[in-house]
Amino acid sequence: GVLTSLADLSASALIKDRLAALHQAVETVAAPPLWNVATLGGNIRQNTRCLYYNQSRAWRLERPACFKAGGDCCHAVPKGKKCFSVYCGDLAPALLALGSRVAVKSKNQARVIPLQDLFTGNGLNPFSLAADELITGVIIPLPGARDGSSYEKMRLRPAVDYPLLAAAASVTLRGDQTIEKARLILGAVGPTPVEVETDRLFPDGTFEQIPADAFREILGQRAPLVDNLALPGSYRRKMLPVIAGKAIQGALRSIRNKEQL
Repeated sequence: GVLTSLADLSASALIKDRLAALHQAVETVAAPPLWNVATLGGNIRQNTRCLYYNQSRAWRLERPACFKAGGDCCHAVPKGKKCFSVYCGDLAPALLALGSRVAVKSKNQARVIPLQDLFTGNGLNPFSLAADELITGVIIPLPGARDGSSYEKMRLRPAVDYPLLAAAASVTLRGDQTIEKARLILGAVGPTPVEVETDRLFPDGTFEQIPADAFREILGQRAPLVDNLALPGSYRRKMLPVIAGKAIQGALRSIRNKEQL
C-alpha cells in the first residue's frame, strides 16, 4: 500500500533479503526520524526539482518567472524552450529496476499499469494520472534465487540530501555465472527515471566496468544533465558511468552473497 511508511519498509526482512535495491534506496532517503512519517507513495509522487525553482518567494520575485513557476523562460538553460527540472525520488528507480507496477484507482475504475507509465517525461507535469486518480499500491514481483539488485546514490552529504545522481540495477545470472539479463535505471538525470539499454554493456555476459564512451553513446540525449542541481551538469555526466557501474557490481554481489548463505 502507498501509505506504508519508510520505517516499515526499512524494517522488513523480506525487503532486505529479497529486494536489496528497494531496501538500499529507502535507507538513503532523508534521515531515519523522517522515515516514520514518509510514505512509499509520497516518495514516488515527488514533484520535479530545480536549483532555480526551489527557492524562496523573495528570491523568485527578483527574476522573471521560469516555466515551472508559470513563466516563459528557463534560468538553467537561458535559451531553452522547455522545463529542465529533475525528478529526484529515490524509490522509483529501484522499483523500476525490480519490474514494479502500480495500482491506480479513480471514482469509476481501477487499473494496474507499469510504474514507468506513471511518468510523462515533462518537468512541468511529471505524472500522467488524471485529476481524480490516486495510486493505491505498488506490485513488486519477487526475484528468483539467481536475481540480485542494488541502488547507488551520489549526493553532497551522506544523509538528508536529494540525489544528484542515482542508479538502480537488477541482474539475473545463468548457471555458468554469466549475465542472462539486466535492467539499469538512472535517477536524477531528467524529469523522469531513465532506463538504459544494457545489452551493449555485457557483450560476453560478463561485467568489469562501464566504458564511458559507450555509455554516453547508449544514453544519447535522454539525460541532458544541465546546471540546475548543486553540482554542475558536466561533472554529473562524468560520474554517470561510475555510479551506474557501482549499481551493477552491487547487484552481482548480492547474488553471490545469497549463494554463499
